[in-house]
Amino acid sequence: MGSIMRKTLFLLLPLVVTNAHAVYVGVRHEYLDDSKANYDRAYIAHRFANGVGFAIEAISKSGGDDTNKAFNDLETQGNEYTISYQFKTGDVVWQPDFFTWRAFL
Repeated sequence: MGSIMRKTLFLLLPLVVTNAHAVYVGVRHEYLDDSKANYDRAYIAHRFANGVGFAIEAISKSGGDDTNKAFNDLETQGNEYTISYQFKTGDVVWQPDFFTWRAFL
């Protein structure tokens, strides 16, 4: 097996593992033109076969002397933790959040 093939398989492995374990991963970058600030969010969620799910979201922004540069001296802006349950009644799927805790710093 060639080195390019091994590198490609290594890079694709997290996608295969993520799909097999029903994990959702989201990364979002935001630039606010009026304040010249860069914000980033990373979101990870998982739902078990019994319907119980949890999610964690981390929020950060660029800090230091130059907030206009992305990923410059990242500062934590807060975290969010969620526990939910998904159940089905007929054709409708319900997914209420049982617990959400926000820690803003």
